[in-house]
Amino acid sequence: MPPFRPPQDKRLGAFTANKTKAPAEWQAWHDDPSDDNYSTLMDSVQPTIQSGLTSYGGGDTALKTRANILAAQAMTDYDPAKGASLNTHIHNRLQRLQRFRAARTNVVHIPENVRLDRGNVSRYSAEYLDKHGYDPSISDIADRLNMSQKRVQKALGRPEATSTARSTEKGDLPGLARSAEDIWADYVYHDLDERNKKIFEWTTGYGGTDVLPKKDIAKRLGITPAAVSLRISNIMTKLQEGVA
Repeated sequence: MPPFRPPQDKRLGAFTANKTKAPAEWQAWHDDPSDDNYSTLMDSVQPTIQSGLTSYGGGDTALKTRANILAAQAMTDYDPAKGASLNTHIHNRLQRLQRFRAARTNVVHIPENVRLDRGNVSRYSAEYLDKHGYDPSISDIADRLNMSQKRVQKALGRPEATSTARSTEKGDLPGLARSAEDIWADYVYHDLDERNKKIFEWTTGYGGTDVLPKKDIAKRLGITPAAVSLRISNIMTKLQEGVA
């Protein structure tokens, strides 16, 4: 008599194909939920939390604690077998920040078209972050979603900048008035690759983006602060070509 073989579940192949490999930090914490492993995991998902805070919380730092709580809940019930990545799962959970933000701003009315734009921008930003590890530039969002940069800024809840570039506290890039130099800065920005566009935005405040310290830029892009400094230097050289 041949040995007994249990019937195969025809769904098993599809299940295996859809299963996502969990990040090493999450797997380590899942296997050993120690404080050290939790801290390492939380540090690794901070770019995703910051992205969600920007997209759904309007960048309100008062909601950072709530964002961390939502992320922790998402890490706890995350299941790689369901196919989504951990970053996507956390980003989706952070959509709840919209309710907390609305409560804090006392139900400010948002036009329907802006709400639709905000949803489209948030979804694209989450997909981009999951694929590349850092947020898309304003230019990339505008191109992919066929929107003007001003419309993207509005969807992100960012104020319109009165000048294209602002100097940082260390003077890494010169502040430029709205003039021929400002127009040149636009040309420089649009000729950059995506990483350098983000460095331009985070360093100058281009498009209403929050200015970040070099160490934070380096962490978000997954490069060293020295590499950030070199890229800033190259951008500054290009900017100065227009004012020479």
